Order: sequence, then C-alpha cells, then structure tokens
Amino acid sequence: MDNIPELSVRHLRAIATLARFESFVAAATYLKISQSGLTRLIQQAEKLIGVQLFHRGTRKVMQTDAGEVIVEWRGLLLETSRSDAKEAAKAQATNRDSKLIG
Repeated sequence: MDNIPELSVRHLRAIATLARFESFVAAATYLKISQSGLTRLIQQAEKLIGVQLFHRGTRKVMQTDAGEVIVEWRGLLLETSRSDAKEAAKAQATNRDSKLIG
C-alpha cells in the first residue's frame, strides 16, 4: 500500500479542470488560482504518479492516455463518495428514528 500516490483533492480537481478547459489560463481562472499555481499542482501530480498527464502545446493542452484514466477514476471516486454520503445520511436518520421510537 505504500506505493499508492497520495494525490489530494486539489490535485484531482486541477487535473479534471485542465482536462475540461484544455488551457492553463482558462483552468486557472475557473479555479481562481494563478496559472503558476495550477502548473505547480499538475507537475506535483505528475511527479507523484510518475507519468505525464498532459501533452502541452503552444495553444492547447491535451490529456495523455494516463490523464484520461485519472480523470475517469476521479469521476468514479466522486460518484462513490456521493453514494457513500447518501448511505451514511440514511443510516444516521434510521438510527435517530429508532432512538425516538425506543
């Protein structure tokens, strides 16, 4: 388990936003961070994972295959997190209701 990269939510959000906008300027503006801050987050993520996530062109940024996998994985992670949160809320409500009845 020690070999799993520790990407933060900030890293994942930066990766997904850059993939969406295909531009460091547009993605940084959307995230309300500096372009250099976004660049730093992407470089950190690439270093942690050990692969290049984007092809950087003069006008456009494109995901590599690895970048596409990370963005897809992020989507699944968010979906699972939302589902888990709903289940936890249901369990809490059920627990609260059973205490009121008992």
